[in-house]
Amino acid sequence: MSTLTNEQLTEKYKRFAEQGGPLYNVFTVQDVMDGNYKVDGMRGHPFTIGSKHVAEAADHYGGILGREVCEKIPCEHQDRRYGPKCGRPLSSHTSDRILLVNLCRDLENKEATDALLAIKGELEKDGISGVGFACRFKKFKIAEPKVEVENKVDKSE
Repeated sequence: MSTLTNEQLTEKYKRFAEQGGPLYNVFTVQDVMDGNYKVDGMRGHPFTIGSKHVAEAADHYGGILGREVCEKIPCEHQDRRYGPKCGRPLSSHTSDRILLVNLCRDLENKEATDALLAIKGELEKDGISGVGFACRFKKFKIAEPKVEVENKVDKSE
């Protein structure tokens, strides 16, 4: 998995969409983001930092709120219905990293697939497990190629 932040990865993949890049004139890159949050393997939420994290960092870590603090002080996320707080450490919280793209124009399925396959190795290297399609200003689509059907009429009758 890449040590780059989501912001750094967004800039990297935006360069792939510039002229000469494998995504040029096919996709524009909007963002690299986390999604599909899980806590201990079940549907979840992002790790939530609260006042206890800030106090622990200030008192024992020179004000640096890092991974150690988030492992020591559990997640402060509370269910919308005011259920109990999550109480799990940072290591129990996982998510998928997703590349969010926009279409530049209407595409055929093969063209879109080929462009994404061209960057598949980079996506895997960077720990990006999926691609999401954003709907921006123009509503482009990916479709199967149009097949011309010949209309043969038997004129022998």
